[in-house]
Amino acid sequence: MRDNILFLLIVLVLLAAGATNAEVWGVKTPASTTEPPSVLFRFAEDGSDLAIVGPVTVAGDSVVVDGLGIREDGLLCGFVLVMATSQLVIIDPATAVATPVGEPLAFRRIRGAAFTTAGVLMAIDVEFDALLSIDPATGLETAPAVPLTLDGQPFVPGSSCDLAIDQAGLAMVTAGELDVYTLDLTTGALTLLYVDSLPGEDGSLVSGAGFAIGETDDASLYLFDVNRDDDIYSYHIDENYARQLVYADILAEFNAGRGDLASRATGQVSGVGGAVVAAVRMLPNSPNPFNPRTTLNFELARPGTVDLRVYDVAGRLVRVLRDAGAALPAGRHQVDWDGADDGGRRLPSGVYVARLVASGESTARTVTLVE
Repeated sequence: MRDNILFLLIVLVLLAAGATNAEVWGVKTPASTTEPPSVLFRFAEDGSDLAIVGPVTVAGDSVVVDGLGIREDGLLCGFVLVMATSQLVIIDPATAVATPVGEPLAFRRIRGAAFTTAGVLMAIDVEFDALLSIDPATGLETAPAVPLTLDGQPFVPGSSCDLAIDQAGLAMVTAGELDVYTLDLTTGALTLLYVDSLPGEDGSLVSGAGFAIGETDDASLYLFDVNRDDDIYSYHIDENYARQLVYADILAEFNAGRGDLASRATGQVSGVGGAVVAAVRMLPNSPNPFNPRTTLNFELARPGTVDLRVYDVAGRLVRVLRDAGAALPAGRHQVDWDGADDGGRRLPSGVYVARLVASGESTARTVTLVE
């Protein structure tokens, strides 16, 4: 166990056999409307192979795009921003040509978006500071908007914000200079994880307009800093959020007013007949939030040993629910948790993370204990 690791449980190292070098996609948008439009780019997760695809266009016209998201099957989408409307578009990753889907969403300014593992497109609207669920096939909202809150109070993310969701369903948000939060996709409640107070390569504080979680390594976060020089950084959660420069002043020919990043989570293995299934998967616990106890549900694609532990948001181990021992068969399994630590003491209300390790692979899910 490493010490001083903030929120250890979001280290979800999914080591799928034969995994390729995953890509992170991004758009850079100018500070002035007289400069070039949003430009689509991509780079390999290890920081190599930067490729500039080109300006994003709709019907031959350059457009301003934000809220970039990529589905597990490779569908790349974004939102064209015009005044107080947001138009969902599907973007051709080879040409940056975008095709509108449905009608524009009126009185919406979407600045962050990401797909859930179920294929639902979640988006952050900074016009009304709310979380939206959007059908990528129609461009329509599928549920009432959920107000964003922090410590029970309304939360204003600002226009420099983004949303990312990992393979386990854990949602994270960046906002402000660089504040990193977890986000409950059901309630809209945020929990602060980390604040980067160190200056960037250009001497200014980092402002994260774009944010992505590593595709093959969920312990890596990628940030598009649009404060002065437009740098891309990686953060390594399992090294106490150690920051590393990936690209300095990307697309240096113009200064960014906004930017966005997106990646898709994998962590999969081949199943029977070549079907692709998750090697280890945590299902929603029930109930959640809970008091006094909840049932943690998980699924194994193949037999293996299982280690299941609960941590608090500071990364401290509070309960060992199952220590790696005898192997469990493939299929669905359940473990109950009574909200107490290893000493039998009742834990305070708050967000906890259950981390499951099975046969060398890991995943995690947040659970909420209430009074």
